[in-house]
Amino acid sequence: MKSFIFATYLILAIIPTVFKAQAEGYVAQNACDNDSKCVGLKNEYENEADLVTKSEKREKYTACVKLCNMMARAQRWAVQNGGR
Repeated sequence: MKSFIFATYLILAIIPTVFKAQAEGYVAQNACDNDSKCVGLKNEYENEADLVTKSEKREKYTACVKLCNMMARAQRWAVQNGGR
């Protein structure tokens, strides 16, 4: 019985953390999708006709979004830990 209570407690403690992390990731992704630099790159690759060039431009856009996400995470971490 004790193990059941402990397992239930663990599950109830973990679930909100997982949903919060997913929500923060979603917000960061949306912020980066709307970042002016990344939007310009996205428009370039979507309008490109040549497949090789389109692939290269897509890689640049993906790198832009990844960098933006890292910066957003670092900023959130700094705010949570008392920095700026």
